[in-house]
Amino acid sequence: MRPFPARPWLGLLLGAPLLLAACGPSPGTPAPEIPPSRAESPPAPDPDWDFAFRLLDRDGNGVFDAADLADLSRTEGGDESGKLGGAAFARLLGSLARYAALHSEGPPPGVPAPDVRLTRLEDGSEAPLASAFEGRPVLLLFGSETCPNVREQVRRLGEESQALPGVRVVLVYLREAHPADGPAFLAGGAGAPRDPRNLSERRAAAARLAPPGGRVTVFVDGMDDRAARAFGAWPTRLYLVGRDGRIRYRGRRFPPGDRLGEVLSRLEKTRRP
Repeated sequence: MRPFPARPWLGLLLGAPLLLAACGPSPGTPAPEIPPSRAESPPAPDPDWDFAFRLLDRDGNGVFDAADLADLSRTEGGDESGKLGGAAFARLLGSLARYAALHSEGPPPGVPAPDVRLTRLEDGSEAPLASAFEGRPVLLLFGSETCPNVREQVRRLGEESQALPGVRVVLVYLREAHPADGPAFLAGGAGAPRDPRNLSERRAAAARLAPPGGRVTVFVDGMDDRAARAFGAWPTRLYLVGRDGRIRYRGRRFPPGDRLGEVLSRLEKTRRP
C-alpha cells in the first residue's frame, strides 16, 4: 500500500474538504495557477491534527501505511493478514466519525461562553453552566479520568484552589478519552474503565475524578456531549472566563497544549481590575 501523508489521509477518511486537494481537479478541468510563493510554502502545522494522526500511526514512522492498517485491522476485528471486513471497517469509520464530530475550534476569546445546561455532580440536578460563575473569573477545565493529563491538572487545581480567592474553578466531565471499550487508536489498555453508557455512570466517573474537599465545582456533560461540542473541548481543554462571562483564554484541544502554569498566570492578570 502506498503511504498517505497525515492530513490528506484524515481528510479522505472523514470526508473533509481535503478530499478535493488529495484527488486534484476532475478530468478536463484546467489546473489552477499557483503563485510560486504559495507553491513553495509548506502548510502551517496543525498540532491538534498532528496529535490525532500520531494515534493512528501505530509504528511511528510518520505515515499511515499497510502496517498501521494491519494493526488497526487486528484490533478492530480484522484478520491477521490485515484485511478489514465490511463490519469491522464500518466500526472503524463510525468511531472516527463520532470522535471527529466532537472536534471543533470552540468559541474564541472575546465572545460569551456558551451557557449549556449540564448535570451538577453534587445533587444530580440540571443547571446552566453559567450558574456557577456568579460574576467571578472562572477557570474551566474539561476532561475525563482516563486522560493522565487531566488527572494531573485536577490534582493541581485541587491543591491550588485555595490560593485563588474570588476565582471559580469548574470541572466539566466529558466522554472518556481512552476507555477500554474505545476504538483501537484510543483504547486505554488493560485496567482502563469503559466509557460510561448513561448519565448515572458518568456521574460516578466524575466523582472519581473530582478532587477532594469540594473546592472545585463539578458538572457532568450530557450523553449528547453538548458541552464538548459547544466548547470544542474533547478530549481536554482549558478556558478562562472573565467576570463579564466572556472568554479570556482558550487552550488547545489536545495535551500538552494546555499548560496549567500558563493558564494560572493569565488568570492572575484576569483578576486584576
